[in-house]
Amino acid sequence: ANTLADNTVVRGGGLGVGLERSDGNLVANNHISGTSDNGIEVADDSDDNRIEGNWVDDAGDTGIMVAGSARNHVIGNTAQHMSDSGIGLNDADESVVTGNTVRFNSDGMQVDANRSTISGNIATANTGAGLEFGSDAVANLVVSNTASSNAKEGIVLSGQAPAGEANVLERNQVHANGGDGIFA
Repeated sequence: ANTLADNTVVRGGGLGVGLERSDGNLVANNHISGTSDNGIEVADDSDDNRIEGNWVDDAGDTGIMVAGSARNHVIGNTAQHMSDSGIGLNDADESVVTGNTVRFNSDGMQVDANRSTISGNIATANTGAGLEFGSDAVANLVVSNTASSNAKEGIVLSGQAPAGEANVLERNQVHANGGDGIFA
């Protein structure tokens, strides 16, 4: 139940901000740039955290990574100029990712999570796909996102969901991407 707010982290040798085995925290309105690893990382059973209103620029890996943690909210952040994706969910089930802007990254957003809501995000001008869902990502609600001007596909769904666990895509907008608009 910590609050990490209104901090500036510039050119660190590792993570900008990291949560590990830490629940119920607020990470808000921080400016992180030039780190050699992830800008913000929520990992190792760090559940029920809120990552909101942060600006992450030029991190050595992913801008905001949620891994091995559940029920986190990633809201209204900007992640740009990452060597990897702007936002990544890896085994981050039941998360809410909404209102974020991911641009000028390797990929906009990479999702390997289940039963999560991905809504109202903008993925633009990434050198890979705008939003990419891995082969193990099932039962997600993907609604009202915009994927435009990405070098590859706008939205990619990989793999095959078991019966009754399909991802649902509704009211997304994809335009001017280098590959397919929506590829499943």
